[in-house]
Amino acid sequence: MRQTFSWGISRKLIALALANAIALALLAAIVWLAYGRIESLSTKIADKEMTFVFDNAALSRDVSNALSAVDSALQGCRTPQAALPSTSTPYARLTALAGSARDPALQKSITDLATTTQHLLAACGDMRATLSDIAATDQYLLARIAALEQITSRALINQALQGKRTDYLDQVMALAIGYRESIMLIDRAINLETESVASESGGVESVATTRPISDKPLALIDDLKLRLKTLTAATPEMASIAIQMGHAINRYRAQVIALSAAKKDFSQRRQQLQTHHGHVLVQLNRLDQETSHRADSVLADLHGVVSQTANQVLWLGALIALIPLLLALWFVRHSIQRPLNEVLQQITRIRSGVGPAPPVVQRQDEWGAIQSALSDMAEQLTSAHALLNDVINTAPIRVFWKDRESRYLGCNPLFARDAGKQSPAELIGLDDFSMGWAAQAALYRADDEAVMRSGEARLDYEEPQTTPDGKTIWLSTSKVPLRDAEGNVFGILGVYLDITARKESEAELDLYRQHLEKLVADRTAELSEAKLAAEAATRAKSAFLANMSHELRTPMNGVLGMIELAKRRMTDAKGIDQLDKAKYSANRLLGVLNDILDISKIEADRMVFESIPMQISAVVEGLTSTLGHQASEKGLSLKTDLPADLQNLPLKGDPLRLGQILFNFVGNAIKFTSHGEIILRARPLIETAETINVRFEVIDTGIGIDAESQSRLFQSFEQADNSMTRKYGGTGLGLAICKRLVHLMGGELGVESTPGVGSTFWFVVPLKKNKPGSVMTVSKPDPRTIELRLQIQFAGARILLAEDEPITQEATRLILEDMNLVVDVAEDGQQAINLARQNDYAAILMDMQMPVINGVDATKAIRADAQNTTTPIIAMTANAFDEDREVCLAAGMNEHISKPVDPDRLYEVLLTWFEKGRR
Repeated sequence: MRQTFSWGISRKLIALALANAIALALLAAIVWLAYGRIESLSTKIADKEMTFVFDNAALSRDVSNALSAVDSALQGCRTPQAALPSTSTPYARLTALAGSARDPALQKSITDLATTTQHLLAACGDMRATLSDIAATDQYLLARIAALEQITSRALINQALQGKRTDYLDQVMALAIGYRESIMLIDRAINLETESVASESGGVESVATTRPISDKPLALIDDLKLRLKTLTAATPEMASIAIQMGHAINRYRAQVIALSAAKKDFSQRRQQLQTHHGHVLVQLNRLDQETSHRADSVLADLHGVVSQTANQVLWLGALIALIPLLLALWFVRHSIQRPLNEVLQQITRIRSGVGPAPPVVQRQDEWGAIQSALSDMAEQLTSAHALLNDVINTAPIRVFWKDRESRYLGCNPLFARDAGKQSPAELIGLDDFSMGWAAQAALYRADDEAVMRSGEARLDYEEPQTTPDGKTIWLSTSKVPLRDAEGNVFGILGVYLDITARKESEAELDLYRQHLEKLVADRTAELSEAKLAAEAATRAKSAFLANMSHELRTPMNGVLGMIELAKRRMTDAKGIDQLDKAKYSANRLLGVLNDILDISKIEADRMVFESIPMQISAVVEGLTSTLGHQASEKGLSLKTDLPADLQNLPLKGDPLRLGQILFNFVGNAIKFTSHGEIILRARPLIETAETINVRFEVIDTGIGIDAESQSRLFQSFEQADNSMTRKYGGTGLGLAICKRLVHLMGGELGVESTPGVGSTFWFVVPLKKNKPGSVMTVSKPDPRTIELRLQIQFAGARILLAEDEPITQEATRLILEDMNLVVDVAEDGQQAINLARQNDYAAILMDMQMPVINGVDATKAIRADAQNTTTPIIAMTANAFDEDREVCLAAGMNEHISKPVDPDRLYEVLLTWFEKGRR
C-alpha cells in the first residue's frame, strides 16, 4: 500500500529535516569535543591505574619464579655431586625485585626474603659438605675392612696349608664381615635421614618441621666402636688397621653429629624462608585489594565526569535545536518510537517465552507487517519450546547444559532435585563449585574443558558425585559439545544415569576379592621373606666357597706344575714314585676344590648345562677306561649292562655332567667294596618322539648303608660315617652334587641298600633325542705325539705369558720351554700390552686377575692394536665359572683353560691354534 503526502507536509518535513540537520551538525561537533575530553581523561586514568596493576602482577610472578629456582636448587641438598648455584644469584635477583617494588612494606618483605634465601642456600652447602665428609670416611672404613679381610684370608690359607687351627682367624673374618654390615646399616640410616630432609624441602609452601638426625646412626656407630674393641690384633698389620678404624669411627661420629646440626640449621632457615614468603604474599594481596578499591573509585569518578559532560551537551543541544528537536521528537514518537516500542515488546515477550503481545493499533504499514510476522514466529517458537521442555522434563535421565565457563544455562527437574534445588531456574548462572558436589567440581570442569577443546563427545564414563545430604553416588555420564550457527563450540550438553546400586554390588564383590587377595598376599609375603633370607644365606656361602676355591686353585697350579717339571727331570725310580704320590695327593686336593666349585656354582644358580650331541656308550667307555684299573687293583670286577639299542642312540645333553654323576657313583662303589663286583646298568623308561627317560644304576657288593644314614646321605658334607675316625675319607660333597645335578637336569635319584650285602645307587634323567648320524666320534691324539709335533714343527715359536704369580709363572715358562718354545713373561696387564705392541707372537697366554690392568682389559687393548690382532689369546686363569669363560671369549680371547693347568691339555690347545694359524 502506497502512502501519499500533501505538498505542505512535504515542505514541513523538508524544513524539519534541514533544521534538524543543522542542529545535529552543531550537536555532533559539541559531542565530538566532549567525547575527546572524556577519552583523554579516561586514557590517562586507565594508563596510570593499569600500570600499577601490571607492575604488581609482574612483581608477584618474578618473586614466584625466583622461589621456584630456589626450590629446584634445594633438591640437591642431599647429593654432594649435584651442582648447587651460587648463593649470590638468588639474593641479587630478589634484591633487584625489592628495589622495583613501590610499596615500602612490600620492599622490606622481599628484602628479608632475599636475605633468608641466601642463608638457606649457605646452610644447604654446609649440609652437602658434611655429607661429602661422611661419604669419604665411609669409603675409608670399607677400605680398611677390605684390607683386614685380605690379611685374614691370606692367614687362613697359610694356616690351612700348615694344618694349624684357624678358629681365631675365622672369628676375625666374622668380625670383619660384621663391621662391613654395620657400616652398610649406618650408611642406610644416614641416607634415610637425609632423604627425610630432602622431602621436607619440597617447596617454600610446605610446612617445615625442625627435626635433627635421629639417634639410630649414632647408636650404630657406638655399637661398632664397642665391637671394634673385641678385635684382638694377631699381627701388627691387624693392630694398625684396628687403630686406624678407631680413629675413623671417632671422625665418623663427629661428622654425623655435624650433619644433625647442619640439618637443624637448614630446617630453621627454611622455616624462616616460608615465614618471609608469607609476608610477601600478604603484602601483594594487600596491594591487590588497594588496587581494586582504587579502580572502583576511578570508575565512579569517570562515571561522574561522563554524566556531567552529558548534561552539558544536552543543555547546549537543547538551546541550539530546541524547536527542530521538539518537532523531530514528535515525529519520531508518533511515527517511529511508538510502533518500534510495540515491536520491541513483542520481541521481549518472545525471548522470555511468554508469547507475543497483541498489537494496540492495527497499522496498515510496514510496522504492521513486521508485527504480524513476529506474532506468527512467536507462536511457532512457543510451540517448539513447549515440546522441547516436555521432552526434557519428562525424560527419565538427568539433563543439563553449560556455557564456555562451565556455568549452568539450564537443566531438567530431575537434575535440579539431585542438586537440592526446587526448580531448574535456581541453577542458572552457577557452576559446580557452588553445588553440593564441590569436591568433584575440578573433575567435572576438566571433563567439560576436554570436550569443548577437542570438539568430540565423551560417552558412558563413570564418575562420583556428592549429594546434598553428604552421600556419594556413582554416575554414568555422557557429554557432547554445543555449537552455534557458525560451528563454534559455546558450551556442552550432558546427561547421566545413577548407577550407585550397580557400583555397590561391584564394590561388595571386589571387597570379597580383595580380602582373599590380601590373605594370599600376606602368606606369599611371609614365604617370600623366608625364601629371600634362605637365598641370601646360600649366596653368601656360595660366594665365600667360590672365592676360597679360586684362591686355592692358583697355588695348586704351581704345585702341580712344579711336580710335573720335577718328574720330567727325575731319573731316580724312587723319586719318580714319590712325585707320582705327591701328584696323586695334589689331584685329590684338586678334586675337593672342584667339588667345592661345583657346589658353589649350583647354590649360586650359576651352573650351565650344555646341549651337545652325545652317546651313552661313549660316556660309559670313558668312565670304565678311567676307573677300570682302580677296580682291578682291588680285585673287583667292573661290568657294564647296556641294551644294544641304547648304547649308540643319538642323544643331546651334557656328557660331562652325566659322566660326573656316574663317575661319583662308580668311584664310591669301588671305595666301599672290598670283594665281589660292580655293575653299571642303564635302561630306557618313558620314550617319546623327542625325549627318552633313562634309568642308570650302579650296583655293588660293598658294606651297605643302614636306613638312618640313608636319610642324610645326599646332604652337603654328609657321609654314612661322620666320625673323626672314618675309614674311607672324602668331603661328603660328591653325592650332594650328584643330587643337585640330577634335579637341575629334571630327574630324580635314590639309593637302595642293605648293610653287609651291598647298595644300588640309581638316578633317572630325561635326555633329548638327536638326529641320526649327528654324533661325531673324535679320537683323542696321544699326548706324546702332541709333544713331539710341538718340539719339531713349531720349535722357536714365540709365546707371551701374562702371569703375576711367581711360582705359576716359573712353572708355566719351564713347561713351555720344554717344547722348544720361546717365552716372554709379563707380570701385569700393562706389560703384556707393551710387549704385544713390540713383538709378533704365535700365541698369548693371559691370566684374568693381574695388577695394573686385568687380563680382560689387556686383551681388548691388544685386539684394538694393529699388531697381534689375530694372534690366538688363551685365558689361563683360576676363574673357572662358565660366565668367566664367556667374559674371556667376549673380550676377544680364543680359548679358556682353568687352573691348575694340565700340561697335556695346554700342549693340545697350543698345537690346535698353531695349526689353525698355518692354514
